[in-house]
Amino acid sequence: LVVPAMASTAVVLERSRGSLDLLFSAPVKPESFLLGKLLSIVRFVAMLLALSLPASSAALMLGGASLFDVLAAAGLVLLSGTVLGALGLVVSSRAKDPVRALLGGYGL
Repeated sequence: LVVPAMASTAVVLERSRGSLDLLFSAPVKPESFLLGKLLSIVRFVAMLLALSLPASSAALMLGGASLFDVLAAAGLVLLSGTVLGALGLVVSSRAKDPVRALLGGYGL
């Protein structure tokens, strides 16, 4: 639930604050800017996965899941977070205001 909100407002908030023009006056390519935003979202998802390690280890120790199950679930969460982050960045770069970007991000 957090990833679409973060991603869909990432660029439009920079634009509404006026810091996007200032950022692009420096030698920063738009591709590098968007890739940096996406990598920060993926890093956040990975941090949330790391915080879920105690619950995952409890499932492993109690025999409720195998190591493959836990790793597959973590990989799917990371992949879905990356895809949702990328889609949210697309919505954020196209939206004119943060509210529409947020609604568009959750609408996907």
